[in-house]
Amino acid sequence: MELVKDTVYRALWDVLAEMGETVEGIYERNDIGLREREGLPEQKGWYRMEGFPVPETAVTEICENGVRYLVDVENGQKTGFFLDQKYNRAAVARIARGKRVLDCSCSHFMTDELFRKMLESAARDATVSLRQIEARQQSPDHPILWNVPETEYLKFYIFQVV
Repeated sequence: MELVKDTVYRALWDVLAEMGETVEGIYERNDIGLREREGLPEQKGWYRMEGFPVPETAVTEICENGVRYLVDVENGQKTGFFLDQKYNRAAVARIARGKRVLDCSCSHFMTDELFRKMLESAARDATVSLRQIEARQQSPDHPILWNVPETEYLKFYIFQVV
């Protein structure tokens, strides 16, 4: 990817522009240790290429499911916003408008069995009962590969406290 990123970024820019999207800049988060093992430098910052602007801030506003969020792509975890939760947030919004909710697990280290036990224990400690409404996972653009266990990382349950 590193070898063709100029071409990919230009194509992405052009496609988004054709769709009527305004791109304010491309921010790279290449600051993970895996890059070193591949002989690539770790770095983060605005991608610089002729014709690409460099915004003053790495905080941007996005709109998802009709809700506006301020996202810090420089300092937030990973991309600063969990895109794999889009459909889960929409599912909660349908049934919990104006309510307080807890937000769910994003680690392949916590198995579904362990997560369910933790939820059961927490409900017992809070002396409440839970009625499961839905069990969900990450969105389809973050597929689960059955031969790659770490791709099954997101556990998402919707409960009613009864």
